[in-house]
Amino acid sequence: MDRGADAPRAELFKCNLMWKDDRTLVIAWGEHIKIVRVRSRTRSQIDSGLPNLTIEMTGIFQTDCMISGIALHGSTHVVLAYVVPDTYDNEATDDPEAHRRKAANRPEIRLIDKGEETMADALSLSNYHAYGCNSYMLAKSGRLGDELFLVVSPAEIIQVRPRDEADHVTWLVDHERFEEALSAAEAMQAKHGNAMDVRAIGAKYMHHLVQKGETSNGDAAEYQVNMKGLQISRRKFSRSTSKLGQLVLPCSWSTDS
Repeated sequence: MDRGADAPRAELFKCNLMWKDDRTLVIAWGEHIKIVRVRSRTRSQIDSGLPNLTIEMTGIFQTDCMISGIALHGSTHVVLAYVVPDTYDNEATDDPEAHRRKAANRPEIRLIDKGEETMADALSLSNYHAYGCNSYMLAKSGRLGDELFLVVSPAEIIQVRPRDEADHVTWLVDHERFEEALSAAEAMQAKHGNAMDVRAIGAKYMHHLVQKGETSNGDAAEYQVNMKGLQISRRKFSRSTSKLGQLVLPCSWSTDS
């Protein structure tokens, strides 16, 4: 397979290979993830002198980071992301050390499903500012049924496990994806009872809309939770005229959180 004209230098950004199954190879190099399928040729092709096997690229995804490692969690790709510093003093240099003089960013664990990033977390690692992309390695536990991943750096090894449903809702709120967070929180309520404070998420969403200025005539959209049916309805609320920007919340909202 052609490495591509824009392929990064392997001494700085390594190529990661992972077999998804007996016939599917995942290639993670630089900013790209390529899915390659190994196929058998037909008898007529083999008889004509061609090799028994051929490869076909079935998918390609681009990320906004360099990939230090890759693994699988179900059908989702777990990516160890190295976020390159913004600039180098001399990007054209052939000296690998010159590319490491800028303080590096924290490496991140990212989940990519069908080309879409669904979650990202920065990792707390010692001396991360001094390391490059090739300084890290990602490995999945070999124990059957164990969803444990290991991130290896020159100084330490840390364990990474999947988040649960509550962690996912928190991540959605932190990334201001409030409508998704509300839907996920309602689903948790339906399954587990009062597992999530949907009112608190709605209050944050309401505040977010006001902060963004998505209002008209001094009014903003308010998402109010019906505590019996867990239905979200939209209605209007007004700002306090005595304190600009302060919200007047109905008594059914909880403001403790």
